[in-house]
Amino acid sequence: MRLLILMALAITATRLEAAVINDCESLTQINLSGRGTPIVMTETLVAGQVGQAVQIAWPSGYNHLQFAEINAAADASWNAGLGFSFWVKGDGSNNAGCLYVEAGGARFAAAFTINHTDFRQKFIPWQDLLPDAYTGINAPSIGPTSSITPSQIDGIYLLKSYYWRDRPAITITIDQFAVETSLPVDTNTYEPTGDPLTQVKAKFAARQPVTIVGVGDSLLWPNHGAQSANNTSWLKFLETRLEARYPSLAVTINNQGYGGDHLTHGGIKAPVWLQTIPTPDLIVVEFGYNDVDDGATQQMYQDRVVLLARFLRRKTLGASNLLFVTGAPNSSDGNARGFIRQAVIAAGAAENFAVADTWAFFNAIAAGDLASFYHDDAHPDGSDNAGTPIYDNGQDEFARIIELKLAEANGGGTATGGTATAGTATAGTATAGTATAGTATAGTATAGSGAGSS
Repeated sequence: MRLLILMALAITATRLEAAVINDCESLTQINLSGRGTPIVMTETLVAGQVGQAVQIAWPSGYNHLQFAEINAAADASWNAGLGFSFWVKGDGSNNAGCLYVEAGGARFAAAFTINHTDFRQKFIPWQDLLPDAYTGINAPSIGPTSSITPSQIDGIYLLKSYYWRDRPAITITIDQFAVETSLPVDTNTYEPTGDPLTQVKAKFAARQPVTIVGVGDSLLWPNHGAQSANNTSWLKFLETRLEARYPSLAVTINNQGYGGDHLTHGGIKAPVWLQTIPTPDLIVVEFGYNDVDDGATQQMYQDRVVLLARFLRRKTLGASNLLFVTGAPNSSDGNARGFIRQAVIAAGAAENFAVADTWAFFNAIAAGDLASFYHDDAHPDGSDNAGTPIYDNGQDEFARIIELKLAEANGGGTATGGTATAGTATAGTATAGTATAGTATAGTATAGSGAGSS
């Protein structure tokens, strides 16, 4: 018994070693700002986990420039830490707060849940702070061994940037913001061996219900004209195709596509839908267009594909299979963004996730026919143009190529989609081999993983 008591005291002492950098004992320790817009947030001093705490309330529909700054000055001691911890009393909703960090000219973010009305300690390891833009140094992560270290942090905020399209009213009470030295860091990458689609294929074979989450940009976003015009998306076409291929199979889809999003925005916002779908059978990821327009190079994009794949595997403890889609070329600029495809294929080979090569299918279509597959220059449409001799429903072609990938005997490598022919689009041959493009390296993304926010 004495040994157990001593062990408990040792653990408590270790937890107390966390360096509190803001104890939230007064309203002056958290500054509200609107960056040029009228401040609509309110803050109140209330009872905290330890002493006092600051309660912050955002009204519904608030501007993304409304934020709260956590006053703290970084120093070299932060490099010995493993991440941030802080106590949060939520409002009981399935919304989220978002921690936003500026360091070395780069920006990082991590969401945390607020679906509780008691104080709970949140852990944000450095590895869970995902880059949210392509500004500054190309550092896909922040950490003691990264090109951007914790001691370079020069701003910590509670902020939801522009890519948080839905901004419902939320109330967050925060206390005891600290740099943690005893954070439980999950170092497992959860990379599968063999076929990376084993779990979801087993459910297909057994006709067990399958849940698929789609994470992407405006090519998936239900509110974009290419999708809303037909009240559908390529994810919905995939559901129809899978239920036709596997009779009696029930497929549930959850569409998390948002126009304008970058690759890592899909990871930053994932804790919201993970509250209700903690382990989807399959996560389908499609990004790239906005990343390139905002400055991504091939290596930058590849690094962040690796980062997102590892993040999603950590958050689902490897229970969800991953399938990345290579997107589609702009119908008017040829293959100017072709390195998106190369980056995804290389990262898939390095991290063993499945790749559906939609880009190759669309890029092989004759220039005179390509526009008929599209709603505009960038977005495949959701209907067959009866005035053309080929089947040109661009979204259904997306779904067909993904369906082929899911039906392969071995899900490794990359599935392309054959070529478009008169009447119907041929399925082509979906090989199980490993497709590479350039050097399949993980870039500078760290292998570490974290317990994340709860």
